[in-house]
Amino acid sequence: MMILLEHGVPYSNLAILSLAIYPFSFKMLTAPFLDVYYIKSIGKRRTYIIPIQYLMAIIYTLLYFTKISTWVYNIEFLTLIGFILILLSAHQDIAIDGWVLTAFSSEHNHLGATAQTVGQMIGVIFSTTIFITLNSKDFCNSYIYTIPQETGILSLDLFCLINALYLIALTLYVQFCTTEQSKEESIDEIEQHQIKTVFRNLKELVLNRNLQFLFLHLILFRLCFQPILTSTSSLLIAQGLKKEVMAWIQTIMIPINFIIIALIGKYDKRGNELQKFFHYLIFRIGEAILTYSIFKLFPDILSYESIYQYLYLIFFGITQSLLSNSIFINHGTLFNRISDPQVGATSLTLINSIHNLGGAITESISILSLSLLSYDIVALLTVCFGLSYYFILKKPLIKLTEQNQKVWQIKKKQSD
Repeated sequence: MMILLEHGVPYSNLAILSLAIYPFSFKMLTAPFLDVYYIKSIGKRRTYIIPIQYLMAIIYTLLYFTKISTWVYNIEFLTLIGFILILLSAHQDIAIDGWVLTAFSSEHNHLGATAQTVGQMIGVIFSTTIFITLNSKDFCNSYIYTIPQETGILSLDLFCLINALYLIALTLYVQFCTTEQSKEESIDEIEQHQIKTVFRNLKELVLNRNLQFLFLHLILFRLCFQPILTSTSSLLIAQGLKKEVMAWIQTIMIPINFIIIALIGKYDKRGNELQKFFHYLIFRIGEAILTYSIFKLFPDILSYESIYQYLYLIFFGITQSLLSNSIFINHGTLFNRISDPQVGATSLTLINSIHNLGGAITESISILSLSLLSYDIVALLTVCFGLSYYFILKKPLIKLTEQNQKVWQIKKKQSD
């Protein structure tokens, strides 16, 4: 998206592109099938992880041979390809969700959220920081090439090929070097894994009033701060902030991010998750207000490279990483705690799907709002919504998550 903004693609087109991320929001519709149908000799999760990753590798290889760089600005086709890749990723994620629940013991399942965050951070580093840096002709001419060239050392086409080779290597490792814990299932457990039972469990989870209130929170909470942050980043790039500068800042943030994640994973323990969340939320709202204020008060400082621009980006890079990772791990810990492993990945996948839906909706609203409203109006509406959310929903949401584990489970479990 950063590259598209730099080349003047309108916000309305970027809103269309954001539709590609929606498969993550509806993966609970197919999760029951993945939970029921699998090849026992391969493993319940590996049955899907292995072929999906090979298929993604094939698609990336095709993108390399079709020269994606020549048609990348065709938003409709790019959205279609992105939708397919993210659809595959979503189903791989369903399998990972289930594997996390069984890979960690109940007293350590909060570490699952930390592990997933580390994995996502590594993906972000390779797909943004490293790619943008090595794709930049200015960076390569300054630090790599002895003779100036018109393109960076890492083209978009070559990056797709590298992704394909990486996926093949990773999948070979999963296929031949990993195993899943398996056990003999009781009659009740076998019944839980029948497709009718899984869908009945899914229906009961959706109709659970406690989960419905949590779902409302997961859909809405990002609107308390994200529209300001997304709008500011988009405007900075549109006004000339070089992607190379962003990549350089992200490079600095790599060790800082891992330190932040390690500290959060160590000290953010189970229990009172949403009480901690509302502490983080008020800081995120403050971060959004400060971001808007600096952008409005010092627009000239941010429009050209200077020490102040770097300090601004580094400061907000650290605060955003600290707060976003805190909230992500905080919610992940809550999801793992209230999910019932006896219904497979259905419970955790449902909650994660609603969480992803909230992110997708917020992303679309944030981008589309810039094409419909002024930056000032977007900022005002965001702050008003955020403060209202904090004062209205804080107490009932905290009270909700302090309830017993059984209130989140299906009726059959409550009767045990």
